[in-house]
Amino acid sequence: MIEEIKEAVDTVETAKPVETGEYKNTGADLNNKPSFSEEQQKYIDELIGKQYAKLQSKAEQKMKELEQAEKLKSMSEIERAQAELKMAREKLAEYEGEKLVSQFKVELTTKGLKSDFADFIPVQDAEKAKKAVDFLSSYKAEIESAYAEKIKSLEEQVRNLSLRGNTPLATKNTSELRKEIPTLI
Repeated sequence: MIEEIKEAVDTVETAKPVETGEYKNTGADLNNKPSFSEEQQKYIDELIGKQYAKLQSKAEQKMKELEQAEKLKSMSEIERAQAELKMAREKLAEYEGEKLVSQFKVELTTKGLKSDFADFIPVQDAEKAKKAVDFLSSYKAEIESAYAEKIKSLEEQVRNLSLRGNTPLATKNTSELRKEIPTLI
């Protein structure tokens, strides 16, 4: 059975379209193909590639499941029960890992940090993760205080120049200055 599925997958991967002549009577001229801009063609190719990757991953997953089922059939009841227990434990560990990541993302957002940092921090080790969050939040606070000091300094310079009558920098208000200073985190 597995060999038949492998052959079917190989056939699909190497298959080429067969011209059956069905479309000749539809009014569409096969020689007059529609043309797409380079951007449109790139988008179409991307969509097709994504769909192909999804189908291929589903086929591979199905193959793994079938191979696993074949292995389970050949095992004794005790071995089968042990293998099923092992698979259940692996799935449980996977779900717990996903749960930790989602909880960690929530914690990051509550501290005012981007949830994308969860991908770079080892969330399985709670102590290291907490240290990383504390470091990032203190780093963010330091950066924000440095920017606040810089903005105060610029506001003071603008105020001093306007008091003296020189107003080349006074044309920018503080909201425009804040827009020019990027935020890092």
